[in-house]
Amino acid sequence: MKVNFNLLMVICAYVSNTAFAQSQPTDVNDDWQFTPGYAYNMQKNPPWENVNLPHTWNATDADNGNIAYYRGLGVYKKSVNIDKENADKRFFLHFEGSATVTDVWVNGHHVGHHNGGYTAFVFEITKAVAVGENEFLVMVNNAYDSEVMPLVGDFNVYGGLFRPVHLIVKEKVGFDLSNYGSPGVLITQKKVTKEMADIAIDGAISDGSAEEKRVTVQVVINDATGKIVLQKDIAVEASKSGSTDFQIPLSIPQPKLWNGRKDPYRYSVHVSLATDNGIVDQTTQPLGLRFFHLDPDKGFFLNG
Repeated sequence: MKVNFNLLMVICAYVSNTAFAQSQPTDVNDDWQFTPGYAYNMQKNPPWENVNLPHTWNATDADNGNIAYYRGLGVYKKSVNIDKENADKRFFLHFEGSATVTDVWVNGHHVGHHNGGYTAFVFEITKAVAVGENEFLVMVNNAYDSEVMPLVGDFNVYGGLFRPVHLIVKEKVGFDLSNYGSPGVLITQKKVTKEMADIAIDGAISDGSAEEKRVTVQVVINDATGKIVLQKDIAVEASKSGSTDFQIPLSIPQPKLWNGRKDPYRYSVHVSLATDNGIVDQTTQPLGLRFFHLDPDKGFFLNG
């Protein structure tokens, strides 16, 4: 059997880089310490409770019919080790949800503030971390705030780190994570018919280095069987110490359409970012293509 050596090397490099990129987000949900805000503010050595995330200090209030439940400050802290082989990397803390006002400190440095309990957010902590042990301190407040939703409701407003938290390690250049906790890449369908699906890949590249870089963004779309149906590369000049937007328009001929529960067909969209040193970042997202319209007399129509 003849083997295409160049193809084999490409496959090996792709698998290696895939494993590298996918290994970067690390859950930091275990072994946190928690104390209520009144204890933290009033006692020099407050009592700390060991907790794992997700966590809320209002977990049993609804069960007890407690209307006057505690709404106020809660404080979390955790020690995280940074290995020396990652000393030249960039570090981000990704919160899937924290209710409802959040402030984060790393080694005593304030790294970010977020209002809102039900949306993801990311803070870059590169300048605050160091090789060795690092202290993460998170203050969460679910007290009434006239500028933070929800203001009122027939439900409890639970406080705490009620969704997972991730530590993300990246190279100096990568997809920009600052867009509402997203992976830095957005897929939008522009126009879809049975004959053609026009989509756009929008994103931003964040460069934490002191020099401009010419990078390559590659999009590979696979069907449900893994077969490549479309591939496109573009070159981008990434500005130093900033964010650079990009857009890639694509068209898929004769698309297989998503058809609800009967046939919820989805493609896989792989977007990778490469420098002269190879792939440095990538994300994979599902894509379902469909079109619909509403008729006031006949109802809802999916895919015609």
